[in-house]
Parts: sequence; structure tokens; C-alpha cells
Amino acid sequence: MMIARVLVSLVCGSVGFAQNSGADRVAPANDSTPPKDGFIVKLLRPLAPYENSPITATLRLKAFEDDTIGAFTIFKEAAVAGITQGIDLPHEWGQGVGGYGERFASDLAFNGVHQTIAYGAATIFHEDNRYFASGKTTAAGRTIHAMLSPFETHRQDGHASFSYSNVLGVVGAGFLSRAWEPQSEQGGSHIARSIGYSFLGAAAYNTFREFVPDLIRKIQKR
Repeated sequence: MMIARVLVSLVCGSVGFAQNSGADRVAPANDSTPPKDGFIVKLLRPLAPYENSPITATLRLKAFEDDTIGAFTIFKEAAVAGITQGIDLPHEWGQGVGGYGERFASDLAFNGVHQTIAYGAATIFHEDNRYFASGKTTAAGRTIHAMLSPFETHRQDGHASFSYSNVLGVVGAGFLSRAWEPQSEQGGSHIARSIGYSFLGAAAYNTFREFVPDLIRKIQKR
């Protein structure tokens, strides 16, 4: 199930089922008269990195809502459930509407636990886990920045540091989700796999987001 989460994080990046308008995202160009957004650009824009601005209680809550119950999040988890339904994982949940509902609810619950723990811890530790563009000029540098992003946060002074809140969220969800996972998904190895694939999925998704502004610029130049 977690392997599917990684794949869908990459594939779903191009789908515009996002709740926010994209106003707090990185602008794809600095032209004085930017081209009018086409359909694809409108789909991509909400997935671009956030603008690097100080976090506020309102922005923190908005990011939490988007990452927990936002339209894009719901769509992504629905797609994950569809894939795991197709490969019958976990097999105890079977097929049909009931099996799909179990998988969809499980994915939403895992993400909800992760985001709730991370939100509370980030508030206490004054961490900002929004994804910001790297600002680097090479593809390798930008990719490395994105791949390490699940472990990085920004503090109020603008400096980057280790994200205790996000790590606590992922690890907490990995353990707590065993409460509703079937027998085949129990045990330390499954917990470790769940945690590992969650980090990998976030890294893959942020790598896509890093290059969304470039993709938008290419589309607008056509």
C-alpha cells in the first residue's frame, strides 16, 4: 500500500484537485504582463512551492487543512486506494465497494494522524514545514534539496533545521495506524516500511513541486 502511495504522489502532481487558489505559491515568471493561465497551468499552479514568507497561525492552519482534508489530498488518497484495491493489498479487506472503502478510509486516517501530530508539534517547536523552492541553479542541487525536504523545516529566524514535527508525525502515524491495519500489516517490519515509504513519497512529491514553475514557464512559452 505504501509503494502505491509513492507512485501516486508523483503521478497525481499534475492533477489540479487542490483546494487553495495558488495565491501563496511561487510565481512561474516575473514578466510585467504574464501570459493568461491556460487550463493546464491552472491545474499546476496550486502545486508549486509556497512563497518563502514568515509563517502565521492563519497560514499554518490553512496548510494543515489543505494537507489533511483538501481536495487534492482527498483525490490522492482515493487514487492510492484504487491502486491498492487493484493489487489486493492488504488481502484481508477483499474487493468490491467495501474493500475500497476500507483502503480509502485507512489512507485518509494515516494521513490525518500524520498531519495532526506534525501540526501540533510544529506549533510547539515553532517550525514551518511548508515546501519552499530551493533557490539553487542546478537540477542536481534542486533535486537533492527536494529529496531531503521531509526532514527539513524553517524557523522564525529564517534558518533551516531538522524537522522534528514532521518526523514525529510520520513515525507516529506509522505506529498508530497498526490499530486498524489487518494482521498481514502488523509487526515491526511493516511499521518501518510504512514510515520509510511515507518519507519517500513526500520526497518524490516535493521533487515534482520543485520543478512545477519550470513546467509552467515552458507551457506558457508554447
